[in-house]
Amino acid sequence: MLSFGIRFGEGFDRNTILKLMDSIPTSYEYDFLVLGASPGGIACAREARMANKKVAIVRWTTYSAAEDEGFNEDLEKMYDVLHNDYNLLDSTNSQSKLPFPRERRQSSFSMNVSKTTISFKGSESGKPAKKGVWYRKVRQSRLDLNNELYRRSKEGRKLMLKAAACQKSLSEASKYGWRITASFDRVTMNWKKFSDFVMDFMMRENWALMDTLVKEGVDIIEGKPSLVNNHTVKIQPLEGKEFDVTGEILCAAPLTYYILPESVPGAGEFGITCDDFLRLCESPGKTLIVGATPEGLECAGILACLNIPVFLVSRSEPLKGYDRGMTELVLDNLKSNGVIFMEKTTLVSIKLVRRGRLSAIFSKVATEDGELSDIKDDEFDTVVFAVGKRASLKHLNLSEIGVEINPDDGKILTGSNDMTAVQNIYAVGEAVFSRPRGNEIFEVTGKLLGKRLFFDKTETMDYTMLPYVLITPIEYAFIGISEDGALHRFGTDCIDVLQGTFTPIELEISKKKPQCLMKVIVFRPKNQVIGLHVFGPEAGEIIQGFAGHMKLGITAEQLETIVCVSGTKAQELIKLKKPKVSEEQDSIYPPTV
Repeated sequence: MLSFGIRFGEGFDRNTILKLMDSIPTSYEYDFLVLGASPGGIACAREARMANKKVAIVRWTTYSAAEDEGFNEDLEKMYDVLHNDYNLLDSTNSQSKLPFPRERRQSSFSMNVSKTTISFKGSESGKPAKKGVWYRKVRQSRLDLNNELYRRSKEGRKLMLKAAACQKSLSEASKYGWRITASFDRVTMNWKKFSDFVMDFMMRENWALMDTLVKEGVDIIEGKPSLVNNHTVKIQPLEGKEFDVTGEILCAAPLTYYILPESVPGAGEFGITCDDFLRLCESPGKTLIVGATPEGLECAGILACLNIPVFLVSRSEPLKGYDRGMTELVLDNLKSNGVIFMEKTTLVSIKLVRRGRLSAIFSKVATEDGELSDIKDDEFDTVVFAVGKRASLKHLNLSEIGVEINPDDGKILTGSNDMTAVQNIYAVGEAVFSRPRGNEIFEVTGKLLGKRLFFDKTETMDYTMLPYVLITPIEYAFIGISEDGALHRFGTDCIDVLQGTFTPIELEISKKKPQCLMKVIVFRPKNQVIGLHVFGPEAGEIIQGFAGHMKLGITAEQLETIVCVSGTKAQELIKLKKPKVSEEQDSIYPPTV
């Protein structure tokens, strides 16, 4: 450390001296310290490493409210999969490529293998959570999706839907000429094998990213961080003494986790979240899904394709803010697959009844002010909540050091450059106030922040043209504004809507040929395409292909002159020519506006 001598003379008082001392260069352990392992934080950390900065990511664990009996066995199986299936471990040196040595596996996953010392949400410190029939269905051990380095629950649900769709493919195989010797009624689903495959995929992807980060030179620090000042962070590991780390620039990038609503009696004891749904070790049986969010609809579609009874209860309009016409097609398709919707209904309470069954009490939302009436009840095997997320911010002490927090939702307030009220602290991800959701969005935001901090770039995130996809039995994907939002914002005189229905070739053999739809929204004064919507198989792939064109401001004429690839579904989008005259409707802005 450098030593400085300050000569006291005339004109120097205590405050002036303190200011001078604060301006003296100080060395820190890290040039860039990321609090949280969200996609945005990881992307920013990697940019910092490319600039040859010393970087660390602090990650911590918030356990699910579920517990599985086979914890030790699953943890050991994880290493077997890494060695045999993914080949992450070298055959001659079993620890040569692991981010953490095998003997440190407990600390690297922020949990202790000993059943007596694992703490779960809702439990006393050092004691297991209360166990029941509903807990044994959920695997806690191999991958805590709330806290792994990269959330891949979207990919997990897509894999589950693909597996569920195999049943329909088998039933239609004979129409293509395949001879099925066994009775189709004898085909059954091995749920545990099905779940193991999905979990193994997500675990491999997470470990591959962790391995990449460590090889790139990013330090991974395990423990709960708490800010002491704008440069010092106190770390409380799961085991051992707390310690301090310092960083010149800090970035708050905590992960968010699905919540179990405290306002519903029994939700915390008997309910599971969307992430818990991916960890189920056995078939959920008759299932109630609470919340018509994208995650809730995706879970409902998976169960419906598996012919599992599924009910979806929602207090308000499903997919509020999405294109109304496209949303109706999504809901109709889910209903045709067997999903039973209970709209304008709220879940009052859950209680355990005979043989592990759960009794759910519902009530209709009778008036605009939320008055309840017409109370009913039904029994279910599993209740899944898809009602929202929350960030782990309480222990960070952000507000205590000057970072402004929105009082309504507890999220971090930042400017357009992602800087908080504290000059050297930035924030990215879902914990930031008024930011569109999506891991890919957060990843680009973090990457751009890293380029501004360490490569003297100036570009900030553009939130106006963002692609979204809904992984239901028939996908819905879009980029830009909805039809309702365009009419509300610009008026009928400024908007043209081009749309057309089509039947993809893979659905020609279906008994009930679902109606697929493509829609292009054009801003007439500039003839610019400002919205693009697709409801059909592989809609996400189609929208991804046009995302770059939309960002660059493609016009309707340019869209028409694109050469089609024969036999693709995307060619239907190029063929849309006749405008549809729309009537102005009351609506709200879509998520991308």
